[in-house]
Amino acid sequence: MRNGLVISSALHVGVVLATIYGLPEILDPLEMQEQQIIVELVTVAEHTVSQKPVEKTEETTPPPAPELKQVVESESEPNPDKTPLPPPEPARLTPPPPPKMIQVATLKLTEPPKAEPKPDKTPKPKP
Repeated sequence: MRNGLVISSALHVGVVLATIYGLPEILDPLEMQEQQIIVELVTVAEHTVSQKPVEKTEETTPPPAPELKQVVESESEPNPDKTPLPPPEPARLTPPPPPKMIQVATLKLTEPPKAEPKPDKTPKPKP
């Protein structure tokens, strides 16, 4: 019994110490280290000189678009009197064939046999 008490108290003390000293370190935010970026400032004058001279390229015009042929409507009109055409008849689908009847084995249900009451067995008194 003493061993269990010593082990339990040692574990409790360890948990309390870990909470006191370990928890603040876990909850503190990480320190962000700032990195220095070196930037060179340049003043912009009216005429700036770049380090590399820009090469001038010849401006080319895009090729002309191909000429399109005009579409000529046919002289014969399919509906000269301008009456609207009747809508086309929808395609008729044949109905699916009726399902085939299959014969299923049937069982004749009978009532379960009724239980007969058991005769009372009364012990006979001994004379």
